[in-house]
Order: sequence, then structure tokens, then C-alpha cells
Amino acid sequence: MGPQPMNGIVAIPMLLPARRLVRGTLLLGCSVLCVSLIGAVHTRPFKTGATASDVKLEPIQASVQIPVQKLLTVSPAGRELLHDVQTLAGSFASNLGNVLTRQPVSESEPSLASAQLRAPPKFTVKWMEVTAYCACKKCCGPRAQGLTASGRPVSFNGGLFVAADKALPFNTRLLIPGYADGQAVPVLDRGGAIKGDKLDVYFPSHEQARQWGRRFVAVTVLN
Repeated sequence: MGPQPMNGIVAIPMLLPARRLVRGTLLLGCSVLCVSLIGAVHTRPFKTGATASDVKLEPIQASVQIPVQKLLTVSPAGRELLHDVQTLAGSFASNLGNVLTRQPVSESEPSLASAQLRAPPKFTVKWMEVTAYCACKKCCGPRAQGLTASGRPVSFNGGLFVAADKALPFNTRLLIPGYADGQAVPVLDRGGAIKGDKLDVYFPSHEQARQWGRRFVAVTVLN
């Protein structure tokens, strides 16, 4: 009868083959590595643009590699298993870095939804007094030359434009009910009496301007 072990706990590893001991140790090491990396993803905040190099894996890899390297002298199969573990750890770290780059933006960068909520409206509507004019000397004075204050000729845009206050920059587009068949027209001209919420729509003839007269309409200003 051979020597008896001190207790059952000591006897178990003595009876296990070396190859099973290697595989069991590697399985335990891989489990520790995966659990540690998953916990790091859920608990550690990362900024936008993080890469695999930002993930600190050195302590975890060291804790796994040290016992595995010692097992190389136990079984030749340990070399192949060690290579597989290192390859798996490198692939996992690379994939983890790719996932981190797709994390939500940092607090300093607003999300798309919040940016849309804070964005200015694409148009505003104003109740404005709208008169009409043409390029004749009666409407524009004795020095009328058929040019607008923006430098464009009155034939620009098919003769569809308006004179407005300086609060509306040149080329601001307006929708004026009853004018230009509902098309948006640009601001190209100014006028001494066109101040505040007043507009002067252009017509090619004085008679057409007279027919328009003076109207109060809801004008849509496109930003």
C-alpha cells in the first residue's frame, strides 16, 4: 500500500494528469480576463475617439501570463495553448477598442437630438405692411437707372424681388402671399420709406404696382 495523502483536498491535484491541469489553469485565466475586461467596459468612462491603445490591459495580461509561462515546463502542449490565449487576448483587446470608438459622444458634445432642439427655426412669420413700386422715375426718382441697391438689375430673377429694411440682409428670401405666385423672392433693394416691418414688392410697370396698392399680410422669412 502506497503512502496515504493528508486529506482529500491534497489528493485531487496529485491525481490529475499534467495536460488537464494546464487546460484547467488556462480556462480559469481566460475567465478572469473576460470578466475583468467586461467590468472595465461597463464601469470606466471613455471619451469619444478612444482606441485599443487606451485600454489598460497590461495588469490583466500579466496576471494571466505568469502562471501560464510556468506551465510550459509541465507539458509541451502548454506552448500551443499559451499561443492561443495570447492571440485571443490580443483579438479581444482590438475588438474592445473598436467598440469604444462607437460609444455615445461625450457630455461636452451635444447629441443630434439636443442640437436639433436648440437649432434656430428655419423660418419666421411676420405681419408686415407691403407696398409696391416699379423702376419708373415716379417711383424711384429722376436718377433711376434700373439698378437695385444690391447692384443687381431690375431684370434679375425675372423681376421678382423686394425692397426691405437693413434688418433683412440682401438675398434673404421671403414668401409674400399674393406675390410671385407663391415663390420665394430675394431682398435686393432698399428704400428711404422702407423701415421696420415694411416691404416694397417690385413690378415691371407702374400700373401693376398701383393695382397692388397697400396690403397687410403675413410674410414668411426663410432663414
